[in-house]
Amino acid sequence: MMVCVLLLTASCGQKKRDVVYYEQMLDSIRKAEAVAEMYKQAGMYDNVTEAFLDTLRIGSLPINPCGAQWQRLGSFTDVPLEVGHLLGYDGEMNLKAMALPWKKNHQVLLVVDLADELEPNLYLYTLSKHHAVEDMLCIYEQTPENREHDFGTIYTDYFVTNQYEITLIRYYQSHDEQKAPELVEQRRYEINHEGKIEEVIINYD
Repeated sequence: MMVCVLLLTASCGQKKRDVVYYEQMLDSIRKAEAVAEMYKQAGMYDNVTEAFLDTLRIGSLPINPCGAQWQRLGSFTDVPLEVGHLLGYDGEMNLKAMALPWKKNHQVLLVVDLADELEPNLYLYTLSKHHAVEDMLCIYEQTPENREHDFGTIYTDYFVTNQYEITLIRYYQSHDEQKAPELVEQRRYEINHEGKIEEVIINYD
């Protein structure tokens, strides 16, 4: 039973969570299970993953950077344990997801990893029609950076167009916030016909 697995994970996890957190996770799983059962009886779904992914709210494109303020991107839903495993996570997890418009035959998800709630990571996933993960790309993260005469953080700005042209720009921000961010690198990606997220050459002409 999915709920029992989550409770066992909660008691053995490395990080302790408060009661509200687990109540929210259980509520999310129960809702997904209820939807799955409803569709199963109607002959449409036979597992939690299908019910969850096919009933996610769909956000809009384009996507402009919001930094760590991922709530501004749209309406996210708690990710059940089974779906978290599908996305490559083991054990305790605190994930939220929102669907984006399909890219041809590929479902696209925005997933927020809240393992560190102060510094969340944001991922773009592509899935097949059968809900198998095809590829993923981290589009936002913030990491500490120590330099010889300074220290600060590296963070990413992200832009996603209506055609799924993905631009990631990494900056270094000194601990002295009076200093302007320093450009580290810029990369561009696109989702190909196989659902893979591949890097493309940036043409500055």
